Amino acid sequence: MTLDAFTEMAHRVVDEIPPVLCRGLSGGFLVVPQRMTDQGYLVLAHYVSEGSLGSRVVFYYGSFREMLAGEPPEVWEEELRETAWHEIRHHVENLAGVDDLGMEDDLQVEEWKRAAREASASPE
Repeated sequence: MTLDAFTEMAHRVVDEIPPVLCRGLSGGFLVVPQRMTDQGYLVLAHYVSEGSLGSRVVFYYGSFREMLAGEPPEVWEEELRETAWHEIRHHVENLAGVDDLGMEDDLQVEEWKRAAREASASPE
């Protein structure tokens, strides 16, 4: 999937999100061509909140491309939709002054790390 096709798909997916949930998302939704990792894990998107500078959701096309290479457009769209809703939840929680999803994300990363350590330690 090309960057342009991905960007068009992202616009369609984002348009499904009720505007009331996007209140205060002053920077909107952006698609950038880069691949992003954090602690060695592929990052598909980030919710960015910068106080007086506002907030936005950034989708990393390069990360989607790496993860979904060879998959049909329907798989890309479903992953993009799931990611968009995940990031909008970060936004809504930020407006409410909580970070439950951030804590869930941190626990998931710890679980991935634990599983990777166990896999590398187990004899084959």
